[in-house]
Amino acid sequence: MIKVGPSGRIAHYFLNNRLTLLFIITALIAGVFAVMMTPREEEPQIKVPMVDIFLPMPGASPQEIEQRVVTPMEKRMWEISGVEYVYSTSAANMGMVIVRFKVGTDADSAVLKIYDKVAGSIYDAPQGAMVPLIKLHGIDDVPVLALTLWGKGYDAYTLTRLGHEVEMQLRAVPDVAQVDVIGGQEREVRVVLDPVRMAAHGVNPLSIAQSLQAFNSRLPAGDLVKDNKEIRLEVGSWLKNKNDVASVLVSFANGHPVYLGDVARIEDGPPVPGQYVLFGVGPGEREGHRQERPRAVPRRHHLGGQAAGRERLGPERAAARKSARAQGEPSALGPERHGDARLRQDGR
Repeated sequence: MIKVGPSGRIAHYFLNNRLTLLFIITALIAGVFAVMMTPREEEPQIKVPMVDIFLPMPGASPQEIEQRVVTPMEKRMWEISGVEYVYSTSAANMGMVIVRFKVGTDADSAVLKIYDKVAGSIYDAPQGAMVPLIKLHGIDDVPVLALTLWGKGYDAYTLTRLGHEVEMQLRAVPDVAQVDVIGGQEREVRVVLDPVRMAAHGVNPLSIAQSLQAFNSRLPAGDLVKDNKEIRLEVGSWLKNKNDVASVLVSFANGHPVYLGDVARIEDGPPVPGQYVLFGVGPGEREGHRQERPRAVPRRHHLGGQAAGRERLGPERAAARKSARAQGEPSALGPERHGDARLRQDGR
């Protein structure tokens, strides 16, 4: 007799028991109910708030930033409930503290806690420290689409302007959070000072900077009420091009006005590149272009101002070509020209 263990005895008991079918039906109903009631998403939204706190302190060394600004801020961040990690970076003139909350923490609540804690520590900040800058990040703040603009005959400055046009179109797409243009060259108006002409007119760089700041501004000048209408007045204007910059008044010399164009060279265009974005194609792309390259197309002769499908031959040339074709030799007069503008050689 075969010895049966506990599992075998349980299986033998339910093998011919009427309750087995009832248990199976109950398990199937429970499984269907669980599948229907379990929430499902194609892209589950995982909440992991991360907050960057920038701590500027001009003129401070990395050691001073770490000891006087970053370390006290780290201690205050650990006092917030829900904080899982705190990272920090110290550099000259600037420190940064990154606070990461636990999974599932509400982003608005996390930012509010950070703001409250930072606002309470402003009075304890060291001399020379500026107001902290707080920026919220999330797990969804990753690029999902990268577009590269390239083309022969277009420089980086032109492609950057096209990129900004594309940026405006992408920002109008629903559910798009952020669009950035990188690797391009923005427009820049450069003022190249001439020391000789500056000395001749008695102008220094500080006065030029102050004049540019004063002329490149627009301020409200009040309201004018007349005939039951209210007109808002503004003074000043923004500098738009290099001609506006060149016409900025910087000083007076011998009773005559001195403009910026008299003491400097104004350049309007792309700045000196600070970064590059390179684009290249692989072997497969190059092979695809090689296969799609069109065949050689012969020139068509124009007769009477219209394109002729065939070349009109004289009697002697036509006889020579007919003789060469009959002997299977290539014609010295060149291949025939057909209306479809394609070469036919070797019977193809």
